[in-house]
Amino acid sequence: MKNKKIPTSTGTIVLVIIAMTVFGVVWKYEKNQQNIQQPLVMIDAKKLAVSQQAQSQQSFLGDQANNATNNKSKNIEWKTFTNDQFKFEIQYPSSFVYEEHLANTPGEVIQPDVEYILNLGSSAEGSSSSNIVGNNFLMYIVNSKNSLDDYIKNIKLTSGAVENSFEFVGTSKVGGLTSRIAKTCDMGGNCNKDVFFTDGKHIYFIRLSQYSTLKNASDKEIFDHILSSLKFIK
Repeated sequence: MKNKKIPTSTGTIVLVIIAMTVFGVVWKYEKNQQNIQQPLVMIDAKKLAVSQQAQSQQSFLGDQANNATNNKSKNIEWKTFTNDQFKFEIQYPSSFVYEEHLANTPGEVIQPDVEYILNLGSSAEGSSSSNIVGNNFLMYIVNSKNSLDDYIKNIKLTSGAVENSFEFVGTSKVGGLTSRIAKTCDMGGNCNKDVFFTDGKHIYFIRLSQYSTLKNASDKEIFDHILSSLKFIK
């Protein structure tokens, strides 16, 4: 038999059909792969968001153990302040000054139930006075008949008039006692780190003023170190 040649037009059609078939198979395969990978990408994005949120929260809470270690390697001279009346001591940089306010001091006016206030921070540049400016470490010791939860509720209601937000972000150990940590921000976006705890007799309210606005990590470490150095003495 003689070989019959396939007409050119018919051969072209056959090649086109084969090419379309191959293209369709490849397209379907790639689409299936995209459908499989897409949920994985979404899951990874969610994990990343949760991780970033956790890192941000951890940064706000402060890793007190690491901060204390890091500060030892820095050229910071630390002083120890001791209060014999309320039986506590706390460390602060030698460049800081402190102010004390006592409820029973003549002419002293402080909030109801507040027995004592300690204010640590930097004084105005070139000033020999103890007037503290900028970011500071503020501790209130309160002789309150209310529970810690009730005291925090009152603080939250009171701060509601001047603060834009009040959010609990975690817990920590301060002076060997379990504390609750809150982030409070004013209308200007300046955020404080507030710490609440009790020893059963007194309620302690510590505010790290404008903690989130501190630009340098070392500045945050200083305030975290002050907080972690608080301990009660006999």
